[in-house]
Amino acid sequence: MAVYDDDATDRHMLAALGEDVTREEAIQLGYALFDEGMEFFQRKQYADAIRLFDQSLSINERYMAPSALGLCTNLNNLASAYDKIGQAQQAVFFYERAVGVLNHPSAVWDEQRRRAHEHVVSKLGRMARDDANVADDSAQFANAQRVAAVMWDEGLKLYAAERPSDALVLFKQVLSFNRKYRPSDAAVLATTLNNIGAAHERCGQPDDAVAYFRAAADALERSTVPNKEARLAHVRQRLAALHRKLASNGGAADVQPAARAHAPELALAHSTSPPRQESGARAAPPPPETRAAASAESDAELLSDEREVAE
Repeated sequence: MAVYDDDATDRHMLAALGEDVTREEAIQLGYALFDEGMEFFQRKQYADAIRLFDQSLSINERYMAPSALGLCTNLNNLASAYDKIGQAQQAVFFYERAVGVLNHPSAVWDEQRRRAHEHVVSKLGRMARDDANVADDSAQFANAQRVAAVMWDEGLKLYAAERPSDALVLFKQVLSFNRKYRPSDAAVLATTLNNIGAAHERCGQPDDAVAYFRAAADALERSTVPNKEARLAHVRQRLAALHRKLASNGGAADVQPAARAHAPELALAHSTSPPRQESGARAAPPPPETRAAASAESDAELLSDEREVAE
C-alpha cells in the first residue's frame, strides 16, 4: 500500500485519483478526510468540516456498499454541519439520504443500525419542530412539513417490511408534529391513528391497539372523508377482532382504561398535510391520507461502522 504523509493538501489531491488507488487505500483516505473534518467540526469551523465531509463522501459513495453504516455516518455528519450553519434544507437533504442508506434493501438490521436509525430520525423530527416554530417563514414551515411527510412514508415502508416497532417511532413522530403545529383534520387524523393502532397490533400490544383504533373511529365519525362507512367498517372490524382476542386470552372485555391512558395524546392529535411546493422544488408527494388509503384497499390492517457521529 502507498504511504501518504499527513499534509492535508496532498490527501485532498489524492481524493480525485480514485482510478489510481485500491479500494482499501481509497476507504482509508476517506476515513482520514472524515476524521480531519471531525476536528474542524469540534472546533466549530463548520465550513471546513463540510468541505472535508463532502470529499470523504465522494470516496465512500464510490467504494462503500450502499447500505454501509460508514456511509450513513458520513451523510449524518454532513447534515449536522449544514444544520450548524443554518442551512436547514441542505441538512434535511443529507439526513434523508442517511435514512435511505439505513433502509437500503441490502441492509442487515442489527442493534447498531437500529440505533443509527433512531438517531437520524430524531434529528429529522427535531428539525421539523424547529422549522415549524418559525410560523412567519413559509419556506421553513414547508420544509418542516416535508420532513413530516418523509417520516410518514418511511413508516409505511418499515411497516410493509414487517418492522412495526420501527414504524411506530415514525408514525408517532408525525403525530407529535401534527398535534402541535397543524390544524385539526379528522380524516387525516383517523388514518394516522389507525396506522399507529395497526403497528401496535403487530407488535403484540392489543390494549394500545384498541386505544388507537377507537380514537381513529371517533375521528372518522367527525370527518367527511370519501368512503367513510367503508373505512369505519374496517376500523370496527379490527376492534372486534381485538376484543375477541382479548376475551380469549382472559383480557378484559372493555379496555377503556387503556384508551384513557392515551387520552392526553389522542385528544391533541392533529393532521398530516403535504408540504407546500417551493419554487424549483420537486413536486410535493400526495397527501398521507391518499397514500395510506390506497394501501387500505389491499391491506387488512393499514389504511394507508462505529465512526464518530456529530450531534
